[in-house]
Amino acid sequence: MSSSVLLALLVNRSPTEKLIQNILHNPFAGIHQLAWFDWAMLIPYFTVLFILSLYGLHRYDIIRTYFKHKKKRTLEPAKRFEQLPRVTIQLPLFNERYVVERLIEETIKMDYPKELLQIQVLDDSTDDTAPFAGALVERYRAVCDDHFVLVFPREPVWMRTNFQSYPLRMRAGARRSQVEIMQHLLDRNVASRRGVGNAHAEPAYASTPWSCGPEPCDVQLHRQGRCLRLRHSEEARDQTIMIPLFHGMTEEEQEHVIAALKALPV
Repeated sequence: MSSSVLLALLVNRSPTEKLIQNILHNPFAGIHQLAWFDWAMLIPYFTVLFILSLYGLHRYDIIRTYFKHKKKRTLEPAKRFEQLPRVTIQLPLFNERYVVERLIEETIKMDYPKELLQIQVLDDSTDDTAPFAGALVERYRAVCDDHFVLVFPREPVWMRTNFQSYPLRMRAGARRSQVEIMQHLLDRNVASRRGVGNAHAEPAYASTPWSCGPEPCDVQLHRQGRCLRLRHSEEARDQTIMIPLFHGMTEEEQEHVIAALKALPV
């Protein structure tokens, strides 16, 4: 009896040995042998299957993280602005002559204070967008070149302007401020915006440490969003007004802008 039990223990294999044998066991031995074509199909198949498995695990982790932090979401902002910040919207365009007019019109309709909203049209078109805008520029210059408050720009012969907008500089000693001129235009349904944007004057930068050189010019001024080394940029911002100029602008629309400029009080 004892010898039979001992023989049974020797014959009976462990689960690990059974698993190894099952893995190495080839049920198709003598029936089919994998050829190069089989490997050419199986290797890509299991490779793609492995990649999709990683993708599925990533999706699973995203869903798990969402449900884990779902209760922490906030329905109201943690803090509201005491004063709305300036916002710049950039519209990159390339040969969009059939949509640029509608795009700009819809952007201007945004419910945001006009004096705090800047719209920049980044146009590098190769179609007739730039020549069309150039014709508008020449018309502005021909009609309003001798304006008593605003100075119209001059384009050097050695440069190419893409006419994203039309900048007007306030004359020295002008009795009207930039805000007053912009409000005058807005009252006559002409959208305008401040000139060159100054990133260093934005609240996000003014409230954090930043440097304008190896040694800051004045830390206190930086906290106020000003910089002695960027005087010309600040002057361009405070003394320049951008008036409408876009592809598809009709002669009637431009006449409306010109009439509003001419009606500006001295």
